[in-house]
Order: sequence, then structure tokens, then C-alpha cells
Amino acid sequence: MKRVFGAIGILATSGLFLVSCSKSPKDQEAKFLAIGKTHLQEKDYGRAILDFRNAMESVPEDAEPLYQLGLTYLANGDVTPAYACFHKAIELNPKHQGAQMKIAELMAEHGDRKSVEEAAKRASVLVAEGANAEAFDTLAMADYRLGNREDAEKVLNQALDKFPNSLYSSVALAKVHVARNDLKGAEQILQQAVSNDSRSPHPHVALGALYVAQQRIPEAERQFQAALGIDPSNGPALLNLGTIELQAGHMDEADRIFRRLSALPDSQYKPAHALFLFNTGKRDAALAELEKISAADPSDREAETRVVAAYLAANRPADAERVLNANLKVNPEDADALLLRSRFYLQTGKTDAAQADLNQAISYRHESPEPHYLLARVYETKRNIPKAQHEFGEALHLSPRYVPARVALAQLLMRTNQAQSALNLLNDCPQDERRLQVIVIQRAWALLDTGGIDAARITIDPVLAVSRVPEALLVDGTIRFASKDYAGARSSAEEVLRTKPDDLRALNLLFRTYLSQKQIPAGIQALREWANRSPGSAPVQSLLGDMLLAAQLRDQARAAFAAAIADNPNYHPALLTMAEMDISDGKVDRARPVLDRLSAQRDVTATLMLADLELRFGSQDTAIAYFRKAVDADPTNVGALNNLAYLLVEHAHAVDEGMKFARRAQQLAPESPSTNDTLGWAYFREGDYSTALNYLSRAVENGPTPEEKYHLAVVYIKSGDAIKGQQLMEAALKEDPRLAQREQVVSDLH
Repeated sequence: MKRVFGAIGILATSGLFLVSCSKSPKDQEAKFLAIGKTHLQEKDYGRAILDFRNAMESVPEDAEPLYQLGLTYLANGDVTPAYACFHKAIELNPKHQGAQMKIAELMAEHGDRKSVEEAAKRASVLVAEGANAEAFDTLAMADYRLGNREDAEKVLNQALDKFPNSLYSSVALAKVHVARNDLKGAEQILQQAVSNDSRSPHPHVALGALYVAQQRIPEAERQFQAALGIDPSNGPALLNLGTIELQAGHMDEADRIFRRLSALPDSQYKPAHALFLFNTGKRDAALAELEKISAADPSDREAETRVVAAYLAANRPADAERVLNANLKVNPEDADALLLRSRFYLQTGKTDAAQADLNQAISYRHESPEPHYLLARVYETKRNIPKAQHEFGEALHLSPRYVPARVALAQLLMRTNQAQSALNLLNDCPQDERRLQVIVIQRAWALLDTGGIDAARITIDPVLAVSRVPEALLVDGTIRFASKDYAGARSSAEEVLRTKPDDLRALNLLFRTYLSQKQIPAGIQALREWANRSPGSAPVQSLLGDMLLAAQLRDQARAAFAAAIADNPNYHPALLTMAEMDISDGKVDRARPVLDRLSAQRDVTATLMLADLELRFGSQDTAIAYFRKAVDADPTNVGALNNLAYLLVEHAHAVDEGMKFARRAQQLAPESPSTNDTLGWAYFREGDYSTALNYLSRAVENGPTPEEKYHLAVVYIKSGDAIKGQQLMEAALKEDPRLAQREQVVSDLH
């Protein structure tokens, strides 16, 4: 019996095998397509990709598997392979409407102007063929990016006439109305969308988002609750509700909602509860959750990035570096891992290590703008402004649409007193990018810096009408402050702080509103209250210390700086200010070890403070060594260059070397009296009185110091103009009699 059973089993298995083999390629394709669509719906993208590739092998001449594979890549955020799949699908079947639609959509959303124009043509054909609402939406998007707002609005209205349940069309049309500040019209469109599709949660979420932007929180909350009544697992509704509860201070309810959100199968929401814990000060619990998420999928770079950021915030840089090095041990040429580690090195002040990683990443990804952008950040940190500007420019050259580089370069230009150049850079961005929120906000800052307060107000108001983002609120507060609307500026700063209690710019703005009204005690009290909401934040405690010091409350300031250092023992601003206080209190021995440690970490400020200490005690040779070290760390530091040049010329009698540094300082700050004085004195020591007179005359044009007058007086006398020189010499000696002690120079005049 056993042998017979075995034979039957073999026959049965063989029969199944024969049946399976007898299926046609079309049947096989249909099976893999069905399974793949199920996996795609479940967001199991890896399995869906395998399924659709199997379908492609079954019937290589069919476009449908390629189309579905493209949809999978697109859902996973991989735009380039998605585009390639849609393009191949069209080659196989030019009439595949879905692939044609997706090609047009990608061109409209991601392409340059020529691509957008091509997308408009393709979408127009699909619209004429009576395609679905997506064709209308793509045509409208292309028209909008080409600057044809009226055409875009017309197309969207046509889409809604034909497809009244198209949420995308409704939302896009609402955005058009918001852009022209017709908030009532936008609301009516979304209310109609809710009415047209009462079984869908999505219109409720869209309407709720509009209400949030207008600060109509109770109405927004009702819409999000309505969405959850239809679909209890709607991620956007839960995320918005959790944020509302958090901002209202309802921590227990916010915790419950974010837990619920993190339990959803969609991976983008997995870290929601951990981030909530992190932002509310429960960092150990947050880190434990983030580690668990990252361990579940070691290939998830975003999860890895969050863990690294959490380690850094918890002052555990060694753990962060361990995580980053793990991937590079497996594959030293992993460009993504190199970029991630370079960000870590940049954040922790290891600029040389960051630079090495980025140079390596550039060799692997020479066409990518990101490594150049990060390298520019490295040069910024090193205060090498010309190289930073060059690398930002290189990133934009590789990709004119790389917004982070454009914004960062504009910010750099503004920090170096080139606000008009920053404004020109922002105005020169691609037409459709001018409406991006980050670009609009940066333009408002540039307008403020160029004195265009009214223009800045006109620019920022449309952003505030739809989104109360912190950066826009800071612009608003700054405009109000400049207009002496201190109550309004304070309100804007406090609104920022309710979501970002450790935002230093908002805290600074808040304090200045009190300072301008001579309410310093009230301002300090307000800062204390906000500092208490940011436990463990060294920058906030240090800012509080700065304000207390400005109010001459030195003991309280010391306590604040000590708290900052306790939160982060390597927080340089607090350490430097404490050292400065110790020096002014005559406690040099307590300050020097701190400054030595910071100087060893290439902190230029600490090095310059040590140089000043050596000058105070008459150790010019040691001071020269410190100034050299500062110049090595920051080749564009004008103060270090200028002081080094003067000491080399005057004390070390190394005129040629001093001249080199003096020229560099004067080129970096050509209007500075100090750099012109040093360069002029170097020419005097070289014996070139004519050139010396030129630079020294510039130095004394506006409010000269006694020493600058003295130098010019000496050159006048040596040039033969004894009367003018003697008059200037008497004025200089009257202001500072110590100048008469320079016996060698005086004796050289006789």
C-alpha cells in the first residue's frame, strides 16, 4: 500500500506540473500581473517589482507589465526608472494611454521648460481623446508651470465639469484660488468636493488642511474627524489631528494619536510616534523606537538618518559614527553612505573628514549636485567664502533646479552684505520655482535686506494665508518689528515658539520686542519661560545667558552658560563666553585651558582670544604663532590676517611676509580703515612712501584712531610735508600719549 500511495503521489504531482506547464504565456502574464497589483496595493514594492518583471518575461512584447512596473517605481519614489519603464511601454505600444499619461505627467512635474511644453502637447492630445481626469490635471499643471494661470484654471474647471469627483482637480483649482488670495473661492471648491464624494476621506482632509492654514482649528478638526469616520486608518487625517493636539498642549491625546499613526502599515508613518517623543523631550524612549525601526530594515537610509540625528541630539556621537561606518565597511564606494557620513562629520565639526568623504562621493557621482552642495557647506563652516560660493554655483550648474543650493547661495550672499545679488539669484530661478514656498520666503528676506519692507510684506502675505510655517512667521515678525509694531512682532515670534520652542531667531526677536520697549526684566522672564520648555537645549540656555549678560546680571548669566555647558560640554559659544567672562574677571588661568582645548579643535575665535592674551602679556612671538594658526583654520578671517601682518611687519621685521598677509586682508575688506592702515604701514616699512600715503590716507577718512593718525603723520614727515605731519602727530599724541614711546620710529624721522 505504501508503494502504491507513493506512485499515486508522484503521478498527481506530475499531473499538476503538466497542467502548470500547459498554461499559455498570456495566462502566466495575467497571473503575475494580478499578484503584482495586489502587492503594489499593499505597498510591498519589492515583491511587486519581481511580479511585474516575471510578467514581462512571459510576454516581452506587451507594454502593460512595463507600465505597471513604472507605477511601482513611481510609488516607491524612484522617478528615473519609472520614466524609463513608461518610455519603453510607449515604444512597444504608442497607444498605451496610461503610459502616455504618466510620461506627460512626469515631464510636466519634473522637466525643464522644453519638457513642460512637450508635456502640454501630449496632455492636450489625451484630453481631446476623452481621457480621464488625470489628463486634464496634467495639462493644467503644464500650463501653470509655463505661467499660463488662466489657462490652467480653465482646464481644471473643465475637468471638474466632466469628472466632478476628481479630488486632484479640486485641490489644484483650490490652490489656484489661494494663489490669488481668493480663500473663500478655494473653500467653496473643496466643500463641493466633499459633497460630490461623501464616501471618501480625502476631500475632508484637503478641506481640513485649508482650515489649518487659515488657523480655523475647530473647523479643521471636524474635517479630520469626518475623514477618520470614513477611514479610521487615514494617515494624513491622523497626522493633522495629532499635530493639532500637540500644539494645543494636549499631550496624552497627541501621544495616543501618534501611536495609532505609527501602527499603520504605511512605512512613512512608522517614525511618527518616535518623533513626537523626541520633540517633547522624551529622547531615550524616542531613540529606542527609532533604533527598532531602523533595525527592521537596514536598507532604509531615512530610518538610519533619523537614528544618527537622535544619537547626535542625545550627545552620543560615537554611536552615530558606528552606525554610519557599518555600511561603508561592507561597501567603501557606497556614495549614499559617504554623503550621510559627511553630513554627520559636518554637524559634529569634523570638517576635514567631511571634505574627504565628499571628494570621494564626487568621484563616484560627478553629475550629482548634492556632494557639491555639501562641500560648499564645509567651506562655509571653514569660513572660506569664495570656495563655498564656487561649490554652490557648481551645484546649480549641474542642476539649475536644485533648490537647496539656490537658497543656500542666496543666504550666503545676504550674510556677506550682497542682498541685491541674492535677490537677483532668486529672481533668476526657473519660472515655476518662483512660486515654491522656500523661494518666496527667501525672496522676502532679501527684499527686507535691500530695504523693501512693503515689497517684503506683499511677498510674504500669500504664504501666510495658506501656511503658518515658522520661517514665514519670522519674516512677518521682522517686518512688524521694523515697522515698530512690537506687539505684532511678539505675537509672530510666540507663534513660532509654540511649535519650535528652541528657535533662536524667534527667541531673539521676542527679546528685542521687550528691549525696544525698555522692558528688559519682562523680556528676560519671557526667555526663561521658553527656555524651560526646551530642557537640554544648550543653544537656548546660551542665548538666555547672552541676554542676562547684556542686562549686566553676570551671576545669572554664568548660571545660564553653566547650564548650557552641562547640556552639551562641547557647546563652543557658551564655553567662549564663559572664558571671556573669566578673563575680564582676572581669572586667566581658568580661561586658558578652555581656550586651548577649543583652539585644538580649530575654533578660530578661541585661537584669536589666546593671541590677544599673549599680546596683553607682551608675548608677541607667541601671539604671531596663534594668529598663524587662526589664518590656517580660516584663510578669510580679516582680523587674523590683519593682526598677523602688522606683527610681522612691526615686531618680527618680516616685511615681505607681512605684506603678503596685509594685501590679502585689504582685498577681503577694501573699505576697512584697519586693513588700509596695516597695508600702508607695510609699504612705509618697505620704503614706498607714495603708496603708503595712498592707503594711510584712506584709513583716516572716517573717524581715525590715534594710531592711524600717527602712522599717516610719520609718512607725511618722511615724504617732506613736515607741517601737515607735525600737526597730525600732535593730534595723535594728544589722544594717546603712549605713542611717543615708539622711539625707533621717532628717531628715524630725524
